[in-house]
Amino acid sequence: MTAVVELLICVAVVLSVSGMAVFFLPVPVASKLLDTNFTTDFMILGMFALGLIVAARGWLKFSNQTRKTTQALLQAERARAQIAERDRELARSELTVLRAQIEPHFLWNTLAHVKHLTRKSPADAEAMTGHLIRFLQATVPQTRSDRTTLGAEMESVQAYLELMKIRMGSRLSVQVDLDPGISDAAFPPFLIQTLVENAIKHGIEPKVGEGVIVVRASMAQVHTGYLDNEQRLQVEVIDNGLGLMASPPTKGTGMGLRNVRERLRLLYGSEASLRIDSAPDGGVVARIQTPVEWTEPA
Repeated sequence: MTAVVELLICVAVVLSVSGMAVFFLPVPVASKLLDTNFTTDFMILGMFALGLIVAARGWLKFSNQTRKTTQALLQAERARAQIAERDRELARSELTVLRAQIEPHFLWNTLAHVKHLTRKSPADAEAMTGHLIRFLQATVPQTRSDRTTLGAEMESVQAYLELMKIRMGSRLSVQVDLDPGISDAAFPPFLIQTLVENAIKHGIEPKVGEGVIVVRASMAQVHTGYLDNEQRLQVEVIDNGLGLMASPPTKGTGMGLRNVRERLRLLYGSEASLRIDSAPDGGVVARIQTPVEWTEPA
C-alpha cells in the first residue's frame, strides 16, 4: 500500500512539474507543444521522467537495504567472535578445573603409596619418588599455558605410567613410543593422560590377568579426497582391557572423553578428532588426530 501511495505522489509531482513548465513557456512554443505530435512527445518525456524517479527510488531502497544487510552481517560476525571468545574462556576454565581435580587426587594417592612403600619396600619407594619428581617436572610448566609440546606430554605420560606400574605391580606393562622429529609439535596438555587414565580405570583394573597399555605418537596421512593428502599428528592409546562391549558399569560419568572432544573442538574446530574403537585383539584403541603446529623457539 505504501508503494502505491509513493508511486501516485511521484506521478502527481511529474505532471505538476510538466504542467508548470508548459505554463511558463512562451505561447508560440506552448501551442506547438500541445500539437498532437508534441503532445505525444510531452507524454513520452513525462513517462521518462517518471521512470527516472522510480529508478532513483529503487536505487535508494536498494542502497538502504544493502546498508542494513552489511550492518546485520557485521553484528553477526561480532556475535560469533564473542561466542568464540566465550568458548575459549570456557575451555580455559575447564582446563583449570581439570588440573585442580587431577593434581590433588593423584598426588595424595601417590604420596600415600610412597609412605606405605617406605616401610615395605624402600627401593620401590625411592623409584616412585623419582618418577613423581619426573612427572611434576613435565606437568607443572603445562599449568601456565593451554598448549604444551608433544614431547613434554609424552614425558609426562611416561612418568605417570611408571608410577602406575609400581602401584599395580607386575600385572601392568607399558610402552611409550614417540616418532623422532615431532617432539616439538604443539599439543594440548592432559589429553593423553585423560585417555590413559580412562584405559586403566575401565579396561585394565577390572580385568583379571596382565594388562598392557601402549601410547604411540606419530605423523599420519589423512586422505582428503585430493591428490595432496594432509598430514596430522596422531596419538594412540591402546589397551588390552575388557573392551567396549565387555566393560562393566563403573562410577565414571564419561566426562573425561567429553572434555577431550570439547577441547579439541574449541582449539581446532573440525580439523581435529577423537575416535574410540575396539582393538583387533581385544581392548580399546583411543586415537586423537590434530593439525600439525609447531611451538615457537624460546
